[in-house]
Amino acid sequence: MLTGHSDFIAQWALTDPARVALSEVESGRQLRYGQLNERAWRLVHALAAQGVMPGDRVALIARNGVETFELVVACLRLGAAFTPLNWRLAVPELGDIVDRCHPKALVYDQASRELAGAVLEARDSIRGVALGEPARAGDPRYEDLLSRASATPDPQPRAPDRLASCSTPAAPPASPRGSWSLTGRCSGTR
Repeated sequence: MLTGHSDFIAQWALTDPARVALSEVESGRQLRYGQLNERAWRLVHALAAQGVMPGDRVALIARNGVETFELVVACLRLGAAFTPLNWRLAVPELGDIVDRCHPKALVYDQASRELAGAVLEARDSIRGVALGEPARAGDPRYEDLLSRASATPDPQPRAPDRLASCSTPAAPPASPRGSWSLTGRCSGTR
């Protein structure tokens, strides 16, 4: 979990908020530590308002971007498992992974909109969050969620043994597998 001294984003936001934290090479977009800290806290509260709780998984089908790092930080602060999904996989493979990891939310970018829509089609219990145009009616836009959420830091530290990340390494199509990483220690594949 990113709490106390381990939350380097919050530490940099306090000591040098104007320092550049992230730069996207293609777009030229930059986020400073103060902005990143605020946006990550907004995302923590937005995810919680979407029903994401500590221990839940939040999946992402997207190209790399600033939002990917914001989501990682928010999941760590919330105690949720960040679960990146490979946008190069086919719908059946992604569907199988999603069915195995049971994410509470699936964040997707514009380039993955159709793919995410197909994965979410038969999975009404998963909240979709669009980085661009929504794939389903009712999927909120990422920036809209952030604009409505509080930027106030959560004073409640998370338990250090909460699930922090989940990855889905390459595997034969018939047997997707995942690896869960716990704060302070790692577990094997499941």
